[in-house]
Amino acid sequence: MGSINCVLDIIASPPSDGYIPRIRSEVTQVLAEAGGVWSKAALDRCHLTDSALRESLRVSNFMSRNVQKKVLHPEGLGNKAEGWTAPRGAYIAVDMHNPQHDPEIYPDPERYDAFRFATSLTQELPTAASTDRENGRSSTETSRGNTVVLTTSGIFLPFGHGRHACPGRFFIAVEIKLMLAYMVINYEIEPLVQRPRNRWLGGIRLPPTKTMIRVKRREGSV
Repeated sequence: MGSINCVLDIIASPPSDGYIPRIRSEVTQVLAEAGGVWSKAALDRCHLTDSALRESLRVSNFMSRNVQKKVLHPEGLGNKAEGWTAPRGAYIAVDMHNPQHDPEIYPDPERYDAFRFATSLTQELPTAASTDRENGRSSTETSRGNTVVLTTSGIFLPFGHGRHACPGRFFIAVEIKLMLAYMVINYEIEPLVQRPRNRWLGGIRLPPTKTMIRVKRREGSV
């Protein structure tokens, strides 16, 4: 799902944004410097490609909630300090959609900005772990490690967060970045006028399965 969403998000963006040419330029240069053989170290240097994938996972998130639990205690559950109660039979889950679409965290959150996280290498990006909402104060982090697709946080949850974050994300990131690199190096892709809408299936948002895209082999490609 992540690879389909990423391709659709990129090719449905205005051509004037220049996402494909810039990604193509990056991966072509990195691959040449790596002697024509991809490695994890080489992929780690593809910062624009990494950002494009991370941004797609943010804006085209495939789950609305996770870790859903049903309250079974006859008297329900509650937290007096926070002022909430959940009666027996209610469901409690972690919200995975709204933190990634919060305009206070991500400006213009519904827009796919492929290089949002590459830009944040030199700009400050608020992080959930460093935000003090009670006192209205926020600190920021600018480390490269806080913006790569593998990094989880309370405001980036495609792979969960904490000690139980998805261990498969390391393989997924390599797989999708290799696919994107191969695609832009070897093919021209016709832009889409409009991004095909994903569809909700319960709490899961699936990419469109019947969308067709037009491609042609680039001259000189393998």
